Amino acid sequence: MNRLYVGNLSYSTTDDGLRAFFSEAGDVSEAEIVIDRATGRSKGFAFVTMATDEAAQKAINVLNGQPLDNRALRIDFAKPKEDRPRSSFGASADDRPRFGGGDSRGGFGGARSGGYSGGRSGGDSRGSLGGARSGGDARGGRSGDARGDSRGAGRPGGRREYGDDY
Repeated sequence: MNRLYVGNLSYSTTDDGLRAFFSEAGDVSEAEIVIDRATGRSKGFAFVTMATDEAAQKAINVLNGQPLDNRALRIDFAKPKEDRPRSSFGASADDRPRFGGGDSRGGFGGARSGGYSGGRSGGDSRGSLGGARSGGDARGGRSGDARGDSRGAGRPGGRREYGDDY
């Protein structure tokens, strides 16, 4: 096992600088800093492959904790890459959505809300006037307190506080 994980890299460290640093411990087959695809910037870690297992062990013993570009490096044997299924954007491995609406409680994208429901104040799923629950449209309508919706519950400015019933 001659592939090494190198952590705590400076963003200014280059592949060539990393290769030169590790060449003190032996022949370097490969030195590659991991780059973030979205930003094109270093992720702050790299993988270095030494020519022999002995050179890899020497690199850990001699170079671990030593500074490179004013950062103390963390060096260890790299763990083998595991086969992991790629999930689609917005879904986890068990096919449940990780974010977004879709529940029946209203809000953005809820099943009965037809979009933003204004804090569950009422409205039918089409957002038309004369909604089902409080007689208003999807933005609040005309029932309840002076603001025109039922969110106020008698409080100035129509604010709710923790523990108010819906």
